[in-house]
Amino acid sequence: MLDERIKHGYYKIRNEAALIIYFAAVASFLIKTLILGYSFNQVVFEFIVMIFFPVYQTIRAHQMGLEINMEKDGRNLVLRNILLALFCGIVCIAYLYFKTGEQGWTYNDIIEKVGFLISYVAAFSMIRILFLKYEKKRAKDLEKKYDD
Repeated sequence: MLDERIKHGYYKIRNEAALIIYFAAVASFLIKTLILGYSFNQVVFEFIVMIFFPVYQTIRAHQMGLEINMEKDGRNLVLRNILLALFCGIVCIAYLYFKTGEQGWTYNDIIEKVGFLISYVAAFSMIRILFLKYEKKRAKDLEKKYDD
């Protein structure tokens, strides 16, 4: 029979392993598209993992009745996440700008690579915003239900 501490430790290890796989998929996607010049057809698996990992995590949290909180220590993390995404976008654009001269990429090559990044960010952001709005509505409904 497993003790609660052992179960918690086991779940924590599995969560860390899942995050490692997720970040490996993100790194693989960025390296393959930005550095190696792979087309979207060659990185579909990484794209699917990057989109559906957070979606699955959100759905499971909802099923288990856990609250998805975007605050840490009273600070709103949404602004931090937006600024982090902007910074990463600027770094990627700067990288592509300097790589253009080295590898002889054309304007269309850069548009294709930036298009992958924009499509990922747009899809991820849209899904995240929809889930956060849904969670806020759900939290209000639960609060209203239990206040009565």
